[in-house]
Amino acid sequence: MPHDKDIFLTSKGDDRQVSPLALRCLEFLEREAIASWLGERPAVGIALSGGPDSVALLLVGRELGWRITALHCNFHLRGEESLRDERFVTALCRRLEIPLRTVHFDVPRRQKATGESVEMACRSLRYDWFRRMAADLGLDAIALGHHADDNIETFMLNAMRGSGLRGLRGITPRRDIFIRPLLETSREDITGYLRSRNIDFVTDSTNLQSDFRRNRLRNEVLPPLHRGFPSARSGITSSLRFMREDYRLFDALVGEKKVRYLLPDGSIDIRNLAAEEPCAAPLLYRILDGRLDRATVDRILASAGESGRYFRGKDNCSFLLDRGLLRPVDESERQERHTVKSRRMTRGEFAPRRDPDYAWFDASMLEGDPTFELRDAAPGDRMRPFGMKGSRLLSDIFRDLKLPDTGKWNRKVLTRNGEIIWIPGIRPSALFPVTPRTTNIIELHWEISE
Repeated sequence: MPHDKDIFLTSKGDDRQVSPLALRCLEFLEREAIASWLGERPAVGIALSGGPDSVALLLVGRELGWRITALHCNFHLRGEESLRDERFVTALCRRLEIPLRTVHFDVPRRQKATGESVEMACRSLRYDWFRRMAADLGLDAIALGHHADDNIETFMLNAMRGSGLRGLRGITPRRDIFIRPLLETSREDITGYLRSRNIDFVTDSTNLQSDFRRNRLRNEVLPPLHRGFPSARSGITSSLRFMREDYRLFDALVGEKKVRYLLPDGSIDIRNLAAEEPCAAPLLYRILDGRLDRATVDRILASAGESGRYFRGKDNCSFLLDRGLLRPVDESERQERHTVKSRRMTRGEFAPRRDPDYAWFDASMLEGDPTFELRDAAPGDRMRPFGMKGSRLLSDIFRDLKLPDTGKWNRKVLTRNGEIIWIPGIRPSALFPVTPRTTNIIELHWEISE
């Protein structure tokens, strides 16, 4: 392929040699509103591994007039090759007179402490260190060398995994302080750019192996595709750009809908969302930001009119369906948040209604100084349900109500002297019923305290 030829771009009276590749990167950054976010002559950390993409990024940043600090991570996972990479980036930065910061990581130690895979441990260590460097050095951004081929690989992997729109948009050009100027530049253009300047780079031998899914896609699947369809790379890159733009529109529309159904306390108005929205499931999934999977979202919408159903979510956060609202419940605080309030009333004040969070009992339940306890339901618990003869296992009651397995033993029960008198949110027992002869009544209300 033909090599880029240097051209001159005049900026504020100064002639700077800027290549077509650097100009394309600048256009990309301007289109993605990253250039305006960076401002004039930003201080940028370049993640410099020594590979072709990171070396090209270093030179492009230099052409664009950024104040650069190179950042190199040595994970010591490839023996002599890791040391070779460090020697290379050190020599390159010395020759280009670019400041370099290097860090050495103990990946096995990190894995032992966190249980992460090698890949995830390296990622966590790397990004944490980049953030520290940005804070310590006053950097405006950290530039990463992901390019168009990386983006296509990510798109393909997400598509094969079964991703939604968020995953199918590929890699984002900017996330927080991290930017990716080469995201619409092909690997071929990057290596051609370096050859035209007689700039060397190192190759990570693990990238040539097909042991991992991404490497297999890179080395075995995509090359025949690009040979058979020469325009595939540019076409998919354009499609990913349109997908990102569509996602921004989609995200804005979800934000407008979210305001309508998300209440100040974090609860979601499920009853109205299910009744009013033709695309209720994807909307609820987006409002929940992936904390519940799609199958669970479908179950919530199917039971939108019920109360007392409990759904376990991610990150120690679960949800309770309560009178048309989906309330977030922190697992670590569930015991403290569940309360039963009571009040005494006369027969004339008695106005029962169909609400599983309320129960009414004859006031004789207070005679004899009984002990009441609100505790977790447990396997083997039995209760005499109101309106039924004899006692039943709670597990049978839960099964009849089709409670999900994740919620059965996260229910609370109220006991009197050790005997269950009420499953809040489900039903009361047959003990101490309100009858025509009852004159004083105890009303119980189960709620999740703020």
